Amino acid sequence: MVGTTYPKLVEEISQIRRSETLSTERIFKSQTLDCWKIIKPPQTLESLSRDEQLVLEALADGPHNVLIIKQRLGKYVSPFALKSLEQAGIIGRISFTPTDALHCLGRLKKWNREAAREGARVLANTYGCPQETFLTLCLENMTQSLALSILQSVSAKQGYFLDVNDPNLKFFLEPFFKRSNQDSDIQVPIRLNYPIVAIGAPVEGYLPAVGDLLGTQVIIPEHSEVACAIGAAMGKVSEKVTALIKPGFTVHAPWGYEKFMDYEEALKKVLVKGKEIVLENARQAGIMAPEVTVNQDKVKSETDFGTVFIEEFIEIIASGYCQGN
Repeated sequence: MVGTTYPKLVEEISQIRRSETLSTERIFKSQTLDCWKIIKPPQTLESLSRDEQLVLEALADGPHNVLIIKQRLGKYVSPFALKSLEQAGIIGRISFTPTDALHCLGRLKKWNREAAREGARVLANTYGCPQETFLTLCLENMTQSLALSILQSVSAKQGYFLDVNDPNLKFFLEPFFKRSNQDSDIQVPIRLNYPIVAIGAPVEGYLPAVGDLLGTQVIIPEHSEVACAIGAAMGKVSEKVTALIKPGFTVHAPWGYEKFMDYEEALKKVLVKGKEIVLENARQAGIMAPEVTVNQDKVKSETDFGTVFIEEFIEIIASGYCQGN
């Protein structure tokens, strides 16, 4: 979809494919062809590091991938700068998705197919496999993930918790996903006792395989491609504020850049101000009795001199139902 909005990305992805070094390595533990786009420009650049400022300068005219950013900076972009900007909500990541895989295989024809194909060529080269194999694995993983999500929902309905990360569960899951495997000692067929109703633009490409795996019918209603948007409008709504505390106890937040004497003071300001903003935004959005949740991701490093604070990402969310829903 982004390839349709920004067709220049097709040529930029092609450049990655033609660059042997980039097309055969995973960069910064992310997809080789990840592109970045400015989502929310900061109120002031002085709150950012020099590398962060350079990244924003490189993205000023629109989204680009790491190769183009490197060319503009004259050096490889700092992964820490990308991470900090992304966590602060200043830039967003554009990646290859299973929907792109559907476009490559001709199962979906809604957006820029050539952009999807170029991305698949790069990633197939990165993983050292034929393009068709890469695309097949993408959709197989998608099918398995959706089937697991459904099984988790069913188990929760029955009052159980299905921990898909439990290594012992592989004894059942592997023969369930690979029923044709003759080396398995058991077979694990599962049959869902009611149909799956699928909504969303790409469900025709995803859900039939999930229905086959779970032995049930998949129903795709008319106009299902807009049902998600309607459901989002009618369902639970949330407002979110993100902030970043960096070394020196500096806070990078939507309301600006601030310095504090210690960590506790910085955290208190983020929590108080952040909750104030999300609750006001929730009120303006018509959310009744919003529930506030706080997610914190603190990064520290153990050294010979003790624990060193690296940064902390804080996400404050107010969610609930709108009036009249």
